[in-house]
Amino acid sequence: MTRILYFILLAAAALFFPLYKGALSLATLLTLLILPVLALIRLAVSARLFDGCPPSGDTVITKGSEGEVCIRLTNRSVFALSGCGLRIRAEYAPSGEVRYYNAAVPVPALSSQTASVNINALHCGSVRLTLEYVTLYDEFRLFSVKRMKNRELGKICIIPDFTDDCSEEGKRIMRLPVNRSDLQNGEFTNMNGSPGDVTGYREFAPGDKMSSIHYKLSARFDKDIVKVMPPVGSKKYLLSADLSEEDLSVRDVLLEKMLGTAKYLTEQSCEVYAAVPEEADCEKIYLDGRSGCGAARLSTDEEIMRISCILCETACAGTDSENGYIVWRAEKAGGADASLE
Repeated sequence: MTRILYFILLAAAALFFPLYKGALSLATLLTLLILPVLALIRLAVSARLFDGCPPSGDTVITKGSEGEVCIRLTNRSVFALSGCGLRIRAEYAPSGEVRYYNAAVPVPALSSQTASVNINALHCGSVRLTLEYVTLYDEFRLFSVKRMKNRELGKICIIPDFTDDCSEEGKRIMRLPVNRSDLQNGEFTNMNGSPGDVTGYREFAPGDKMSSIHYKLSARFDKDIVKVMPPVGSKKYLLSADLSEEDLSVRDVLLEKMLGTAKYLTEQSCEVYAAVPEEADCEKIYLDGRSGCGAARLSTDEEIMRISCILCETACAGTDSENGYIVWRAEKAGGADASLE
């Protein structure tokens, strides 16, 4: 709009000057021609001395809250920037949805200013943020230049708030039978590890017995792989959830129930593992080649937080109960509920 108004005034001054030759008409025409040149020079100098500092590291927030992204903009020139427009690209996982956020802030001369954008977090997942560009404008909004193109701003992980009480679910799991025959006989005992049960596999470490080496897996991966055995009488639980559910509300319920139950079980001094994608950046004791999952240990609040961030951004279908996992899946009838296998 400003450009249209400027060109209208310039055209009027150009028509006015031949008709009414005089100092006023000449001064008006020269002013309209010189001011944009000066504004362009000031913008070029300011853009040359402009820079920004994107946030460092990832942010973790709970579902239903807002994540704030702050970018510090610095203007080292002697000319003020009356307008700086930011365009941020937000990629939501696992849905793949892409949203754009805009913000505008003036930056005075020889100073810094912080621009902030609030990111919505309605469902569990992650948001990868990219600063597409910062647009700098002159005082008259006639010219603009883009800086800081395609800068990574990190990631926001959206995890459950763990406010739901999963104690009943945890108590129910702790009463599950060791195997199907126990269930058929009506005997409900704790799912305790028993001698001889292989709970997983990991790389050989100093102190491991040579008899625990799994030779077929060692030959396959070209390194020593040992079998992981549970301590006698230990309470060990392998948990999994089908996170490939397209309905994000149902997926949230599955994730919240599994992680909430895992948190309860760890508070009861149980040994808890969660199924995570094989490519996840965390230590895994067991790799299931068929489902592409591994088992990650959940023993502290920090580990639960880290595994929560991994699971929230994946659409992994998890594994099944045949591998010894307790599995949460969406009910066949639909709706935001979950059933155990």
